[in-house]
Amino acid sequence: MREDDTLACVIDFANRSYRDSADQDYIMARQAYRMQFDSQFRWNSLQAVEKYLKAILLYNDRSTIGISHNLVEALKSVI
Repeated sequence: MREDDTLACVIDFANRSYRDSADQDYIMARQAYRMQFDSQFRWNSLQAVEKYLKAILLYNDRSTIGISHNLVEALKSVI
């Protein structure tokens, strides 16, 4: 497989697995906030942030292995 093909596969995976799902979590978080559903707002917000950070890492050819659900580690890896 060529490097361009591999990169396209990684980007497609990041879009489907993380970005698209994060977009949905973000929309749900906004709706929960407007409806004053605090715990649902916090949960969906955290989910969205985690998935966006992992997508950013993959877009920049960085590994997400070992990050699990640790937002601090994910953010450190992005920065």
